[in-house]
Order: sequence, then C-alpha cells, then structure tokens
Amino acid sequence: MIKGNGIEIENVVTSPAMHSSLHGPSVGGRYVNSNGTEVIGYCTHIQDLDAIFVSEIQTSEVMKPLIAVMWRVTLIILIAIIIGFAIFYLLLKKSLKPIQTLTKAVEAAAAGDLSIRVRTEGKDQIAKLASNFNYMIARLEESIRELRAVEEKERRLIEKANDAFLITDDLGNILRTNPKALELWGYTEHQVRNMTVFELFTEQSARDFSKYFRTLSKKQSSSIVELNALKSNNQSFSVEINSIALGDGTYLSIIRDMSEKRKLEQELIQAQKLESVGTLAAGVAHDFDNILVGVLGAASYLKSLEGLGETEIEMLNVIEDSAKRAAGLVKQLMAFARQDTPNRERMGVDELIEDVVRLLSRGLGEDIELIIRRSNELPEVYIDPIQIKQTLFNICLNARDAMPEGGNLTIEINPVELDQLFVQTHPNLKAGQYVQITVADNGVGMTEEQLARIFEPFYTTKPAGKGTGLGLAVSYGIIEAHGGIVTVDSQPGVGTAFHIFLPAQVGGVHDEEAEKPYVLVITKDNTTVKLLRLALGSKQYKSVFSSDIHEAQQKPEIKDRVELVFVGAETLDDDPVGTLREIKSLCDRAGIFILGEFPQRVSTTLVDGSVRDRYDVTSIIAIVRRYMGFGKSPR
Repeated sequence: MIKGNGIEIENVVTSPAMHSSLHGPSVGGRYVNSNGTEVIGYCTHIQDLDAIFVSEIQTSEVMKPLIAVMWRVTLIILIAIIIGFAIFYLLLKKSLKPIQTLTKAVEAAAAGDLSIRVRTEGKDQIAKLASNFNYMIARLEESIRELRAVEEKERRLIEKANDAFLITDDLGNILRTNPKALELWGYTEHQVRNMTVFELFTEQSARDFSKYFRTLSKKQSSSIVELNALKSNNQSFSVEINSIALGDGTYLSIIRDMSEKRKLEQELIQAQKLESVGTLAAGVAHDFDNILVGVLGAASYLKSLEGLGETEIEMLNVIEDSAKRAAGLVKQLMAFARQDTPNRERMGVDELIEDVVRLLSRGLGEDIELIIRRSNELPEVYIDPIQIKQTLFNICLNARDAMPEGGNLTIEINPVELDQLFVQTHPNLKAGQYVQITVADNGVGMTEEQLARIFEPFYTTKPAGKGTGLGLAVSYGIIEAHGGIVTVDSQPGVGTAFHIFLPAQVGGVHDEEAEKPYVLVITKDNTTVKLLRLALGSKQYKSVFSSDIHEAQQKPEIKDRVELVFVGAETLDDDPVGTLREIKSLCDRAGIFILGEFPQRVSTTLVDGSVRDRYDVTSIIAIVRRYMGFGKSPR
C-alpha cells in the first residue's frame, strides 16, 4: 500500500525509490526495483496528476555495451602488453646476445683458449667492447707466444749449456737441474730431486757453500766462489759457482767445471818450465855445438895435412870420435829444446812400430809380454823416423822399468779425429785427423805429484844412477816439433798410459825440404869447402859450393832461393866490384859476406860484412843463424 498526500493505493508494487519520490524530491540512479532487479531509473511525483512517474532500465542492459567495450579495451591492452613484452624480449635478446657471446669468449679465454674471437657489428658500446676484447686477446696471445718462445730458448740454453744449472729453495732443496749438472755429478734427476745442494760438495766445501748461501739470501747479491764438488762415485773435482736470488724465494746457481782449466793451467806451467829449461839447454847446446864444429873442422883440416905419423892420425881420430859423441848429446838437447830441425819423410806407422818392436825384443825380458793392437787402415804420417823411434823406445823402456815383477806392455795404434773442443785444451794442435799411438803398462803407476813433473828435464822416478831424466823431456820436445802432443794417464798400482798424437797425412805432403833456402859458398880454398860443408851439414842447412861466380850461375836450383852468400876474398882479385855486382844480380835477396881480408876497392854498400878468419866456424854459423834461423829465413 502507498500512502501519501491523502491517497491510499493498495496492492501496488513499490520500490524504495518510489517511496522516496512520493515523500520528497525526485529520485534517480542505480537501485533495486520492486521486482528485486538492479536497475537504473528515475522516479518523480507529479502532483498535478497525483501520480508517480517511474522510468527504469535494468542495469545489466545498460552495462552490456560498456562491458563489451571494457572487454575490448582490456583485450587490446592485454594484446598490447603481450606485443610489448614480445618486442622487449626480442630487443633484450638481441642486445644480450653479443653480451652472452662476449661472456662465453671471456670464459673460453679464462680457460686458456686464446684463439677465440668475438664478431663485431655496428658501432655501439658492446661492439666497441667486443673489439677491445679481441685486441686484448690478440695482444695476450702474442705476449704468451713470445713468452713461450723466450721460455723455450731459455730451456734449450739451460739444457745445452756447458755449465751446470741448479735451482734451489731457501733451504737448499734442489728444485730443478739441467742435463749438464746430472752429467757432472753422475746422478739421475730423480736422485737429485731428493737431495740438497750441500750434498753435492765435499764436507768442507759444503760448510763454505752454506755460509755463502746464507750471505746470498741476506744480501740478495751475486758473487763467485770456487769449491770442491763430489761426484756420485765420491770423486772430487773443482767447480766455480755463481749464484743469484731469483726474487721468489728460489736461487739459481751456475756451476762450471774447472777441472779442464786447472789441467790446462798445469800444462801451461809445465810448458813454461820446459820452455825455460829448453831456452837454457838451447843456449848451452848452441855454444857447445859451435865449439864442436870448430874441433871437428880443425881435426879434419889437420888430417888433410901431409907428413902426419900414425900416432898423430890416431889421436886425430880419437878427437873426431869424441867430438861426434858429444855432438850426439848436443843433438838430444836441441831436440828437447825443439831447436833441431827434423829430417822428415812420409811413411806408414806400421813400419815404424815394427822397427821399435825389433829393438824392444832384445831388451824387455821374458817376464814382460808385448801386445800390439792396430787398426786395419792407418793413414801415413810425415815424421823424422829416427826421432819418433827414439821417442817410442824411451817411453817403452820407462814402461819396462815400471814393471819390475813383469806384466803387459801394450802398444795400440788407431786413427782418430780430434775436434775443436779437444784442440781448445791443447793449443799446439789443430783440429783434424791424427794417428794415436798408445803405450800402456800395468806397472806401479805414478802419483799426481809425479805425473805433474814427468816431462821436466832431469826429473826421474828411478833410483840414483839409473836415469838421466832427459828421455821423456826429449820425447816431449820431439812430438811437439812434429805438430803433435803427448798426454799421460796414470794411477798408482794400476799402471800408466802414454798417448802420442801425430798429424795424419791424408793428402799431399808439403815439401819443406824443397823450399829450404840455400847458403851459397864461392871459394877456391878446399879446406874452407870441407870445413863449411861439415859445419853447415851438421846444422842441416842446404848449401851449394862453387869455385867462382860463373860456376854458380850454372846451378839452376839456387835461383831465387839463396838467402846468404859467403865469398872467398881470393875470388875477388881480378874485379871485386864487378864480381860482387854479378852476385847481387844473381841473388838479389841474399846477404853477402866476404871470407878473408876485405878488399880495399870494395864499397861497404856492396856487402853486408866479412869474416877475417875464414876458419872461424863459430862466427860463420852465427851469421847463418842470424840470416836463416834454424832452416828458415827471417826475411
């Protein structure tokens, strides 16, 4: 029922909006109508008609197009969001791909693969970053390649070095070695890795090296010390050590074997001793030889005189024999001093050894067995056979005396090739082919002290009266004069081995004899001819004798090969100036000396001097030596 303004209406379906409009102003908006349906309506009371005007539409009908629009907008927004996300994802993926590629490249480079490169496109920051990355990796790869090359060079240098390398920690534990160190000490690499550096030296040297090592670790400075090292077989040897701190708690020691240097120093001292004694011996021998030449010349001259009795001739023969024996001793001294020119010839060593064996067969004794070993193919040698036989005989006799209870005497001959390394420690030698003759015994041997003096003149290990001490010294001089060398190995109680190295003749021999200069003697005095032929021959000078200049001009062998001319004063009587000029023309390089009284008409510019006493052999030989040396011209 609706009541209002005196009106009552029954059985009318009403709504709260209608009631509100009946009692008040109009009502409009969204509300629930009388049917319980949500509507959007408008209610107003029209008083003139005393009626209520109601206009309603269901909310659902009103919202349908709006909802449809909202759904469309929502769908559009959703699609836009999806498209936006898709575009964002694609853009993000595109921008992240080079970063991911760059990240993978960095990871690969960190793992050690420096061959990887990143493709660069565009000019954005990532492209620049990739380009810089590629440049960095290229530089790093180049640096590592250079570093590896340096390390490889260093490794080869250390492995091929002639010095030993040891790397140790601050406690002296050996961390690394090179092959030379293992060779030097005789250990394996595994053995050395479990050792300290101090175990490589003798007891005293280990203490010294420990002090040196402590000083090095404090001062971080390098210095050189010389110590005695100890091989794996307990054999000691001298080494020179230079150690430096590497800065990472490790130390590098460069160790040089000084054994060869010490041996070379001893050989040099020995050579200097021999040279000093040789100089003294040569001086004595020359003076004594000049005296003997005069004695022999005078004896020869006296024997040529007529009217001598048997007693006089016999006494002159005694003088000659004694002088010749003395000349033999002088020859030995000159051989030791290397002042005596060898009479060399090309020959096989087999022939030489056979002669020595024949000589030894009568002097060795039954308790010594002679063993000969030789190679099937031996080159020839260019030697003075008498001198080399003397050398071998001396050495073999020494070997015999070293075996008083008997034993084996072995002579071994082999061809050898001496390389530059061997020659460096023996300056007298040249690299090339040699014949090695080894004379070995199993006798008493020698101590190091005896071995150091074995080639000294007048030094002998034999009892007093049993040896002169000249045999080995002379042998040493002979072999050196032949361009060879003698080395010795010996141990007490084991035996001694002498090694003789003589240059092999594998090609043609340089004919030294053919190139020797001549002494020309022009004289009519037969005594002068005999005296000078004897004197010059004993000194092994080549000489030509003529009675006058015309005879000398007929000797083709002397052209351009005469170094010295002696002219008898008697050959200058007719035309001294003309004769001397002819001699000058024939022998333009020669020195000219007059034997006898100097002619007054001769200018001193035509001659170099004179010997007033033509029988003064000492003065004549002195002139020959001054101009020609010992068979060689100084000009």
